[in-house]
Amino acid sequence: MSPCLHEKPLASPRVSIQYHEDASAMSSPKSKSINSLALAVTFASATAIAQDPQVEEVIVTSSPIKQSEMASIEAKRSAVNVLDAVSADTIGRFPDQNLADSLARVPGVAIERDQGQARYVNLRGAPFRYTAIAFNGIDVPGAENGRIPRFDSFPAVITRRLTVNKAITADMPGEAVSGFVNIETNSPFDKEGASFALDAGLGEQELGGGDVDKLSLRGSFSNDNFGILGFYSENSREQVTDNREYDLDREGSALVVNELDYRSYFIKRSDEAYGFSAEYRGDGAVSRVFLNSVYSEFTDEEERNQYVFEFLAPRAGETGTNMPLQLTRALEDGIYENSTFTNTLGIEFTSGEFDVLVSYTLTETEFLQNLPITYQVAGFAGLTAEGPVPYFGDFDVTNITDPILTLSGNPADAVFLANFGIGFYNPMDQDVNKFKVDVKRALNGNDELKFGLQLDQREAIGGAETVAFGPYPGDLAARMNDFDTGRAWESNTTNSIGGTYFDNPSLDTAWQSYDIYPSGSVDPENAV
Repeated sequence: MSPCLHEKPLASPRVSIQYHEDASAMSSPKSKSINSLALAVTFASATAIAQDPQVEEVIVTSSPIKQSEMASIEAKRSAVNVLDAVSADTIGRFPDQNLADSLARVPGVAIERDQGQARYVNLRGAPFRYTAIAFNGIDVPGAENGRIPRFDSFPAVITRRLTVNKAITADMPGEAVSGFVNIETNSPFDKEGASFALDAGLGEQELGGGDVDKLSLRGSFSNDNFGILGFYSENSREQVTDNREYDLDREGSALVVNELDYRSYFIKRSDEAYGFSAEYRGDGAVSRVFLNSVYSEFTDEEERNQYVFEFLAPRAGETGTNMPLQLTRALEDGIYENSTFTNTLGIEFTSGEFDVLVSYTLTETEFLQNLPITYQVAGFAGLTAEGPVPYFGDFDVTNITDPILTLSGNPADAVFLANFGIGFYNPMDQDVNKFKVDVKRALNGNDELKFGLQLDQREAIGGAETVAFGPYPGDLAARMNDFDTGRAWESNTTNSIGGTYFDNPSLDTAWQSYDIYPSGSVDPENAV
């Protein structure tokens, strides 16, 4: 019911503002606590009241900034360096799959994506390896190649706050050349008493109908002195990636198309994380004793079907007809895996006027890239006594995002003059022991004196990427079409080449029965 407005002059408005916090909601295990701001504004005049003795109120209810966001803002204000902080409440409002997605909203942070999903974090335009990562202030090595942190392996729900340090201070590790990202995990004392949180979701990809599901659980208990917390999270995404790439030149102002590259990927990506935290808080000299453990794993299973069409006599223009060409085919059934397992035991106490934090951290990381690729080159429509017979095609790239290529024959029936097997293999496992002592003392005003000691011991097993390139089994290449499923590519663009999926897992299994299958070993010159 709308308030009644009168033409007669109104008296001064009466404004009633009420602000309160719902204590029961604040202690609720739900991630959304409720604060209420009630604003009642009543306009009235003596005449209006005389005509209508019932005073009408309009109540406006809103939610102010949550406490965690306020803490993030305060962290930015009080920092001696340039940093940004992202709170758990901010992360929870977006469908972030991993921490790289969450960091994408931080100013000055660039994200590199793979197949549309955020993976690497770039600060100040520097290489990825110049950004260090830490859990609760304890830096951990990057799982990839021992230096590069993979942010897609950490689900967003495990954190209560992300702190991105864009300027490095003396108390940060030397590996943090361009930036230092600290992941603060949930604390048992975030919620008073017993608390439980559950988040689940199901979905389906529009392209290909792949399943998308997520599940996260978190439970905790705390009293005045002791708290314990455990959590579990898993995410899984199945998708089809429709990819078009090009090799282009310029002839004056005209475009020259040298190659058209058509790819379709089947991808299943999953991440899993679990851990616990136990903490004691005292009122004496020993203020805190804690044990934290976090495990996170990321798996990327990838199937690739790829055709590259090379024009034998390129001509300038965005369209072309009856163009002779040959093709290259690549079929892959590969996997990427990486994991991080970090455990920290620490004690915080006071000695005189100094606050001391002593901790020991054991971190284990694992990384594996294994990509066996069936690689067939110089593909033609047929062979005669006079030589190979090329395909002929008509192309149209006026819409560069949807290149059209129609062929004189089925690319799956191509005759290839050379068949190779390529293997990309890269394992890297690390064990890191870290002993750390941090000491600080408050000085006048807001000044602090800090100093410390850190001892690292690292052992790595594995090596740099090993590429194996060799012949492919001839009899297996001759019956390649036995693995053609005949199923057309799932595509948002035009599948003008008539691409069909091969059964890459079965093809790879058949290839493994031959002695010339790429070995899963590191060359001695690349070993660590």
